[in-house]
Amino acid sequence: MIKGSALATVNERSQSLTSFLCHRGIPVYLNKDIKCFCPPTLYGSKCQYQSRRVSITLQAGALEWQTPLVFIISLMDDIHEIVNSYHQIKYLSIRDCNVKFNFHLLYSTQPDLFRQTHSVRIHVFESFTTKYRASWSFPILFPFLPVYRLPIYLTVPLSSMSSPNHCS
Repeated sequence: MIKGSALATVNERSQSLTSFLCHRGIPVYLNKDIKCFCPPTLYGSKCQYQSRRVSITLQAGALEWQTPLVFIISLMDDIHEIVNSYHQIKYLSIRDCNVKFNFHLLYSTQPDLFRQTHSVRIHVFESFTTKYRASWSFPILFPFLPVYRLPIYLTVPLSSMSSPNHCS
């Protein structure tokens, strides 16, 4: 018979063993086998590899506080104009003026470091009218890094910059 403190020690050991087996993933027991559910930033049978990604910290300043805005942030393959991944932020200046949004954009495939160029593109629209406000493009300068960190501070203009069709 196992006493309470000994049982707790056994449970702690089994939890540390499964967390070691799955690193930062969630272990799932299927027919006496352990399978790992990995977060999007990791992959592999034991979550042992890092996914190539862009880690973004975004802070925005809008000159008007009443208009809700939508930020659409996408990781683009510049040669084929393909969206690898995207993130959407609903922003209201009075509520979110000092908030830093942290998120990851994942590459859909392992990029060829010598042939492909990627960039992060941000488009801003008014939430209710979907009126275009502005766009920015940030190139990925060091594509060989497994995790490319991109801190961004944006100032959203009061009115629309120009039509997105005529943007250089």
